[in-house]
Amino acid sequence: GGPASQQQVPGYEQERPRRRSWPQPRQRALPPCERRREQLEEQRWRRPQRCEPRDRAERQACGTIIVRGFAATLEELARGGDERCLITAFHSVRAPEESITEYISHVHEGFRCSSQCFVLALVYMDRAMKRHPEIAVDRLTCHRFFASSLTLAAKFLDDSCATNRIYAEVCGMPMRELSELERTMLRLLGYRLVVHPEEFETYRLMLFRAGGGGS
Repeated sequence: GGPASQQQVPGYEQERPRRRSWPQPRQRALPPCERRREQLEEQRWRRPQRCEPRDRAERQACGTIIVRGFAATLEELARGGDERCLITAFHSVRAPEESITEYISHVHEGFRCSSQCFVLALVYMDRAMKRHPEIAVDRLTCHRFFASSLTLAAKFLDDSCATNRIYAEVCGMPMRELSELERTMLRLLGYRLVVHPEEFETYRLMLFRAGGGGS
C-alpha cells in the first residue's frame, strides 16, 4: 500500500498538538479606599438614575407632581423677572395669551417625555441664569426659555425622542426658530449638559415640594 510516510494512521488528524495556554496574570486587588474612589468616579459621570416608584399609577402621580411643581416655579420666576433686562433671542414681541401653566401642560402632553426631563430643564435654566445674570426670565421670555431647555433635556436624557419638527409644532414656533434657540441655550450652558446625581436629586425635591408633594 505505498511508503509508510504516505500511509494514513488512524486517528492522526484528531491528535494534533494542542496550543499551550499560559496562565493569565492575576489582577492586583484594590484596597477598599481605592475601590470606593473608583465607584464614586463612575457615579459622578453617570446619567441621573431613574429612581421611580414601583407601580405605574404611583409613577404617573409623581410625574404629575413634578410637572406641576415646574409650572409653579416658572410662574414665580416670571412674576419676579425684570422686563427691562437685555433683549435676547428668547424674547417675544408680546406676552403669549396662554398662561405658563397651560403652556407647560400642553408641551408635556405633546413631548411625551419623562418627568425627569423637567428636572433637567430647570437645572439648565438655572445654570444659564447664573452664568449670564443679564438674562431674565419674565413673561416675555419664559415660554421660549422653557421650550429650548426641555428640548435639550429630552434629547439628552430620554432613550427615544422626537424630531425638532415635532417639538417645534408642539411649542408653537417654526422649526428653524426652535433650532436656533436650542443652539443659543447650548452656548449659554457652555455645552455642559451632564447633571450629577446629587444635583439632580436636589432639583427634583425642589419641584416635588413646589408641586405639593410634601417634604
